[in-house]
Amino acid sequence: EIYTLSLHYSCPACRVRGRMIKNGGSGMIHFTLAAFALAVIAKSAKVQLVDGKAWAAQAHNQHFTSREVPALRGEILDAAGRTLAESRDMVQLGINPQELRSRRATANALRRAGVNAKWIARATDTTRKWAPIPDQFRATDVAALTAMRGVYAEPVVDRVYPGSDAARRIVGRVNGAGEPVDGIELALDSLLRGRDGSAALVRDGSGRSFNSPTSPG
Repeated sequence: EIYTLSLHYSCPACRVRGRMIKNGGSGMIHFTLAAFALAVIAKSAKVQLVDGKAWAAQAHNQHFTSREVPALRGEILDAAGRTLAESRDMVQLGINPQELRSRRATANALRRAGVNAKWIARATDTTRKWAPIPDQFRATDVAALTAMRGVYAEPVVDRVYPGSDAARRIVGRVNGAGEPVDGIELALDSLLRGRDGSAALVRDGSGRSFNSPTSPG
């Protein structure tokens, strides 16, 4: 009688090697994910801690700007307190006709401000990209205009001499740049001239600038 013996052989080393290979592949994946996570955290930390101020400054500059405000020259008075020379805050207008929402409304506002018909026609001509208005205005007189899209105001200082011709010859005058030419204006220039300042402006979505509501005054 012949007996058959069946042996079920298992190799512990093979099982260990298989687990090592399997565990080794899983460990590599975990290591890669951990390295990626650390890289993301490091990049976020750099943006927040190192680049944060630069990004914040860039964002601020996209919404806020500043413009120079010319200094007002001091008044000159006579012995009785009458004004012989004074400076007035004025604005000069420039218009981009292609940005206007309503050419008719702009033309009416310019007409109310006393602008010549010739300049009104240029300011509302959409074939032009820029139309400067040569006159100077008080800011309050053209407030409705400067609130319109496409109308830009540049602050200027106007020096006026309400006295007589004889008094004006003694007082002297300043040139178009505000520099003294002769008379008291030149002799006392160090006392009369001021220092230019700056005003904070805020930009809207279309790029127009307005006085910042948080700026002093």
